[in-house]
Amino acid sequence: MRRAHHDKMELPTLDTCLNCGAVKLRHRVCGACGFYRGRKLIAVKGDAGLGDAGLDGAGLAAAEDASPAGSEA
Repeated sequence: MRRAHHDKMELPTLDTCLNCGAVKLRHRVCGACGFYRGRKLIAVKGDAGLGDAGLDGAGLAAAEDASPAGSEA
């Protein structure tokens, strides 16, 4: 019996986000940053008012200062 050519499985087409560079499905909102075609469409977890650039210098320094006290042995 002949196998039909249209029954084969194909991998989805992937693309990179123009805003953050993460791999995403084409024509979908980026799950990492929430952008699609240059516009912020959804809020993503951990995006509490950081803006488009993510952590700035002050936010990065605050994140490093918040390390557990026991880790400086």
